[in-house]
Amino acid sequence: FEELAAADLPAPRSGPKAVRGVVAPLELRDLSSNALWLLACRNARSSLSAALGSGDQEQVELGVARLGSLLRMSHFLVGLGIMRPAKTHEVCHRIVEKALHEGIRQGLASGVVVPGATRGVSAEHFLKVRMEPSTQELVHLEAKQRQKLELVLQACFAGGTARRIPMADEDLDGLPKHLRKAWASRMGSWAVWRSAKFSLPADRGTLTRVLPFVRSGESRRRVFEAYFEQVHKGGVHEAALELLRTRQRLGRGLGLR
Repeated sequence: FEELAAADLPAPRSGPKAVRGVVAPLELRDLSSNALWLLACRNARSSLSAALGSGDQEQVELGVARLGSLLRMSHFLVGLGIMRPAKTHEVCHRIVEKALHEGIRQGLASGVVVPGATRGVSAEHFLKVRMEPSTQELVHLEAKQRQKLELVLQACFAGGTARRIPMADEDLDGLPKHLRKAWASRMGSWAVWRSAKFSLPADRGTLTRVLPFVRSGESRRRVFEAYFEQVHKGGVHEAALELLRTRQRLGRGLGLR
């Protein structure tokens, strides 16, 4: 497959069906690594270039749709951990996206791509093609900061940035035993290093179990404060403010006031 994908494409035939044989169906193996993904994008870009040269609007739509599908699916594959390392794929993604926008720009100049009529070209891509380079940089910056905020929030939900909360049996009065069992040490009374029988993580699971069932107001307060203390220590506010500032600049770059 690598040899076929890297090989030179045949010269386009003449006539309206010139590039119909160039576009190959998208397969899962096209997306199994950064290298193969780039080769699949190379084939799609070559097909799009051939379609733009022949002026076949149907083939232009197919080429744009395939390249756009590769870009969209790569986001999911990065999330699944298939595209590694993520930093390398981020650079590859921007290269392919730039190639797609250049193809759309050529199509607009030649009249083959018509906004509102050409299928496969989203309004987002039309907007990015018309953007100034500085505004496009803000779009990429906004995506990075949005991802950073999501990661910080996930860390807070998992309780990864907070201390554990020691509690005794009487502190958890009202909570069924099978729900508190996971917080006790397997060594029981031999766990002399613990200051209390139970050690609660300050995560979302603890919050949803303690607040509805535990009768002690003091215990509920300790869990609540420990959980939301992570918002301050984890940098959620700073990440959210950075994202909002970038979105404000991006909105002004797009002409919004």
